[in-house]
Amino acid sequence: MDPQDAVATSTASTAVSERVRVSPWVVLLIIVLALVLRVGYVGYVLTRDSELHFPDERQYLNIAENFLKGEGLTVTIDSRTREPLHYPQEIQRPPIYPLTLALVERAGWGLTGMRLVQAAAGVLTCLVIYLLAVELVGERPARIAGLIAAAYPFYIYFTGRILSETLFLLFFVTSWYYVVRTWKEVREGAETTRWLASCLIAGLLGAVAVLTRSSALPVYLAVPVVWLIMGPRRSEGLAAGLLMLIVLGVGLSPWVARNFRRSGTKETGGRLVLTTLKTGESLYEAIGPFATGGPNKENTQWPPEAEAMAADEYLRNQYLLELSVSYMKNNPGRTLRLAIVKFLRTWNVIPNYTALRKPFYIVVSLVSYVPVLLTAVLGLAVGFKRRRALVLTLLPIVVITLVHMVFVGSVRYRLSVMPFVMVLSGAGVWWLVCKVFKVGGRTVEEEV
Repeated sequence: MDPQDAVATSTASTAVSERVRVSPWVVLLIIVLALVLRVGYVGYVLTRDSELHFPDERQYLNIAENFLKGEGLTVTIDSRTREPLHYPQEIQRPPIYPLTLALVERAGWGLTGMRLVQAAAGVLTCLVIYLLAVELVGERPARIAGLIAAAYPFYIYFTGRILSETLFLLFFVTSWYYVVRTWKEVREGAETTRWLASCLIAGLLGAVAVLTRSSALPVYLAVPVVWLIMGPRRSEGLAAGLLMLIVLGVGLSPWVARNFRRSGTKETGGRLVLTTLKTGESLYEAIGPFATGGPNKENTQWPPEAEAMAADEYLRNQYLLELSVSYMKNNPGRTLRLAIVKFLRTWNVIPNYTALRKPFYIVVSLVSYVPVLLTAVLGLAVGFKRRRALVLTLLPIVVITLVHMVFVGSVRYRLSVMPFVMVLSGAGVWWLVCKVFKVGGRTVEEEV
C-alpha cells in the first residue's frame, strides 16, 4: 500500500479529503477561448465547407430523417453510393446522436443548429477536461490540459462535422470524471451517500456515452477489475465498480429491449443485441481479406453468403463475426501486422484521410499534436506520484487503442482518448515549467 493511501485509510472514519479548488479565472478563460474558436469555425463551415464529406454523416442524417418520418431509427440508403437499400437496416447505429440530430431538425434549427449544439458541447467538454485533470494531476497542470483542449484543432474541426465524436466526448469525459470521483471517495472513506451519488452519475453517463459510441463499453467493463487490483479498500472498490455497471446496464436496457423486438422473427423470437448489428461488418472490414488497417468499405467484397442474408441483419452480422474470427485464427501473422498498422494509423502525427493530406492540415497536425504527445510521454514518466491516478488516466487510452488494433484504425478514433493524453501533457508541461523556470511552490509530484 502506498504511504499516502495508508494515511488516507487510517483517517477515513474521521475526515475525508476536500476537493481541490478550481480557479474561476481559468474556467472563464477556457470557456471563452473554446467558444470563440468553435463558433468561429462553425461560421467558416457555413460559408465555405458545409458539405457532408464523410459517409457516416450521410447515414446519421438518413436515420434522423427516417425517425422524423415515423420510420424509426432505420438506415434506408447506402451512405457511400446514396442508393436506396433493398432491405432497411434497423440496428446499425447507437441511438443518442441520430435522436439528437432529429430533435434539432424538429426544432427547425437544421444542420446549422446541430453544429452550434456541438460547439456548446465542445466548450463544456473542455471545462470537464480541466476538472478531470484537477482530480488527477492537480490544479496548475490542469490549467494547461484545459487550454490544450480548448485550442486543439481536431476537436474544433469535428465541431463542424455531423458526426458523433463531439457529443460522445462530452458524455464520456464527464462520466469518467465521476468514475475518478467515485474511486477517490471510496478510497478516502467518504460517506456512503457521497460516493454512491458519484457512482450512479458515472453509470448513467456511461450508458449515454455507450449509446452514442459503442466502443466505450469495454472501458467501463474494465473498471471493476482495475479497482479490485488497485486497492486499497478492494472489496468496496469492486462493489462500487459493479454497481456502476449495473446502473450502466439499466441505462442501456431500453435500447436492448428495442433491439430484442426489432431483431427477431416469428420463427426465431427476439435476439439479444447490446450495442448494434454493425460489429460484424466493421470487423470483417478491419480483418478480412481486403483489410488495409484503415476504412476500406469501398474496396471490400462481401461474401455472397453474407449478402444472401441481407434481409436478416442479425444473421448477417453473426455470419460476418464468425467468419472474421475464423480468419484471425487462421492468419495470426497477418492479424498481428494489421494490428501494428492500425496502431500507427490511430496515433499518426498527420491525417490518414486523403482529402486532409494537404500542407495546411499536415502542418496544423504536426504543430498541435506532436508537442502534446511528447509532453504527455514526459508526464507519463515524471508527472504522477500516485500510481492509481496514473492507472485511471491510462485505462481509457489503453483499452480504446486495443479496440482499434482489432477494428479499423484512424486518427478520428483517437479523439476519444485525447482528453487523457492532455491530462498527461499538462503534467509534463508543468513539470518542465517547475524545473526550467524554478517556479516556487509545489511541484507536479506534490500536486497529486
